[in-house]
Amino acid sequence: MENSTEKERYYWGIAFQHELLHLLQSKMNPSMSIERMEYEAYVLTSIPNALGLHEDAPKGYFQDYLLTNELFENIMKSCLTYYKNIGIKTEDISWIKKR
Repeated sequence: MENSTEKERYYWGIAFQHELLHLLQSKMNPSMSIERMEYEAYVLTSIPNALGLHEDAPKGYFQDYLLTNELFENIMKSCLTYYKNIGIKTEDISWIKKR
């Protein structure tokens, strides 16, 4: 950490908070779905960060769209990575299956 930049330490802190929340979630509710876990962790750790990243965006709908889009993209990526790591194919994930 001593050779890292302030920005790198900031992002490390966000990632640490995110993973710490997962630890607490696992302890408090071991049967919580990965989607719920990621949603809660990203909402609690990423919204303040996303606001900072998009502070130059016009206030209102467009900024809200950017924040929401980034939040759900991160949740989806994390869930897909989880499923891949435990051997579940993308086409076998219920919320991706074509109806």
